Amino acid sequence: MPRRFSIRLIPVLCIAGLLAVVWTTSGLAASDSPDHDKAIAIWPGPDAVSTTFKPAESPIFYQGEGGTTKSVQGIDFWNFGRPSRVNRMLGTVTVKIAPLKKGQSPQLSGEDFNTLIEESAAKVASTAGASAAILMQIFKYSDGTVYCTYRLVVYLPEGAVADAPILKDATMMDADGNKVQNGSEVPIRTLRVPDLHKGDWLHVEASAFVMVCVGIDGAVTETSIITSSGHKELDAIALEAARSGKYSPATARDRPVSSCKDYKMTWKDH
Repeated sequence: MPRRFSIRLIPVLCIAGLLAVVWTTSGLAASDSPDHDKAIAIWPGPDAVSTTFKPAESPIFYQGEGGTTKSVQGIDFWNFGRPSRVNRMLGTVTVKIAPLKKGQSPQLSGEDFNTLIEESAAKVASTAGASAAILMQIFKYSDGTVYCTYRLVVYLPEGAVADAPILKDATMMDADGNKVQNGSEVPIRTLRVPDLHKGDWLHVEASAFVMVCVGIDGAVTETSIITSSGHKELDAIALEAARSGKYSPATARDRPVSSCKDYKMTWKDH
C-alpha cells in the first residue's frame, strides 16, 4: 500500500502580561474603535472565565535563557523570556473568557479582570504541581470569545535530567535583538508543506513531534525532535522535511520576530 502522511500545526499557547484584548460598548476591541480615545473598556464578571487543563502526553524538558517574571499565588508567570532552569512540561491550561453579552453591565475593572485570569491559571497550575506558567499565545474569535493558554512547567534540580534531550526554549526576538512579550506574536506560517515521501520504509503507522525555529528572514534556524516516532529513520526524515519547508516568520506589532512552532508529522497506511 502507498505510504501517506499528514502534518498538523500545533499552536504553542499562553498569556502573561495579560489581556491585550478589551471589550467596549460597541463590541469592538478598544484598539479597533473608530474613536479610540473615547472607547470605554468593560469586562465581564467571574462567571465568564473558565479553565481547561490538558496534561502532557510524554515528558518534555526545556531550558531557556531567562527573562521577566511575576509571582501569582506562588506560581512564576513568565511575561518575557523562558526559564533558564531546566524544567519539565506538565501540560497546558487554557483560560476561556466568554464575550460580554449585549446590554451586560461591566462588573470588573481591567486590572481586576487581569488578576482574575492570572489567578484562575495559577489555581490550575498549583493543582498540577507546577512551578511556573509561561504565556504562549492569545486567540480571539469573531464572536468575541478569547482563549489564553499557558504552558505549565515544574523546575528541576541541576543534573536531574541525564538521559533525555533538553530542548532549547527560544525567546521571541525582534529585528533589533530585543525580547518580545510572550503571547504577542502572530505565529509562523507554513508556505510550503514539507515532503515526507522518502521511499517504502517501515510499514508501520507512526507520528513524531518536531520543533521548528524560524528567524526574522524566514530561514530555519533550528529543528529538533520533541517526541520520537519510535523509529530513527522516520525521525531523520521528519527533521529533513522540517528543514526543507518554506516558512514566513512570526510577527509582533507587524514586525518579524524569531520564534518556534511545533509540528506533528504522521505516517499512515491507506
